[in-house]
Parts: sequence; C-alpha cells; structure tokens
Amino acid sequence: MEKRLLDRMEEIDDANKKRMVAFGKRITAVRLDTSSTKSQVAAIKTGMTGMRQTSNAISTAVSRGAVAMRGLTTAVELRVDVRGPASDGAAVSAPSTAAALFEAPRLAPWTKQMVVRS
Repeated sequence: MEKRLLDRMEEIDDANKKRMVAFGKRITAVRLDTSSTKSQVAAIKTGMTGMRQTSNAISTAVSRGAVAMRGLTTAVELRVDVRGPASDGAAVSAPSTAAALFEAPRLAPWTKQMVVRS
C-alpha cells in the first residue's frame, strides 16, 4: 500500500509541475501581449505626432497664403500708371479699382448658382 501511495503522490507532484509549467507559459504569453500592446501604443503616438506636425505645416502654409493674398490686394490697389513718359511708370493710388473689387460680390466662373426651393 505504501508503494501505491508513493506512486500516487509522485503522479500528483508531476501533475502539479506540469500545471506550473503551463501557468508559466500563460504568464509569458500575457507578458508578450502586454509588450506588444505597449509597442503598438508607441507607434500610434508616433503617428499622431506626425499628423500634428503635418497639421501645423498646413496651418502655416494657409496663413502664409493669407498674407500673400493681402499683399496681392495691396498690389491691386496700387497699380502702375503707364499713361506717358512723364509718369515714369510710377505706382499711383487707384481707389476706384480697389473699390470695384469689393463693391459687389463676383462669382468665379467655375461656381454654380445654388437655387433654394421651398
């Protein structure tokens, strides 16, 4: 009977060792999943940083375009008077031209008129 008890205790010990090994493998898998998730989060943060930098670059380009447009309207306000040699091509103020630009809204040729029907 002692032999059977000893054999049974050895079987139980072996089974416990196998369970501990399986448990250790599961913990290792969970750790690997955790580190994989952390690396994915880091990759997402890097992507978001790139998107923010791109957005800032676009914003800068738009604001520089607005400054250029203001310069263009200023250039339209001041036109070159080429009436004769006495003026030597000097820039003179032409308020009528600038006023004509802003008096009535004009439509670009590629736009369509929107009709609202009720």
